[in-house]
Amino acid sequence: GRPPGMTTPSHLRALTALIRAKVDFILIGALALDHFAPEAAAVYATLDCDILLRPTILNVRKAYRTLLREKYALSVGGEPLIAPDELVFRRILEYKISARAERADSLPIDMLVEAKGFVFQEWWAGRTHFKVDRIRVPCASLEHVLESKRQAGRDKDNKLLALYATAYKPLLQR
Repeated sequence: GRPPGMTTPSHLRALTALIRAKVDFILIGALALDHFAPEAAAVYATLDCDILLRPTILNVRKAYRTLLREKYALSVGGEPLIAPDELVFRRILEYKISARAERADSLPIDMLVEAKGFVFQEWWAGRTHFKVDRIRVPCASLEHVLESKRQAGRDKDNKLLALYATAYKPLLQR
């Protein structure tokens, strides 16, 4: 949850819309880690919201259409995605393409159909939930997020892991 007095971040409204549309997704990445933060000081300033979608055409279509209805602009590789059709959804799954959903008042949402370290079913089986204003948001397990970051091995991921090594040690030892 959030400390009292904080307003609902706008990307959570989009996640709520996805939940109401019955889209199967899991919050992954740095934003997921924030929900395990033992204290506010450990919260990592992230520039986007990463979600992993169940990789089926039906689910991906529902996710994209929901965010379009929520007035997000979708893009793939910087190119706008105006009215994605079945061929586009098939290509997204075939080539494991991620798309970005953007709105002026929100963190960008990166929609992925695969993530380092685990297949969707493993992420899904290990998921946890956190509550935001009566909505239960599916979130990747702490172990899965940290392992995925380790496997990605990017500089920003290594910095994040170093930051979290101290903040999360007590949680990982439970």
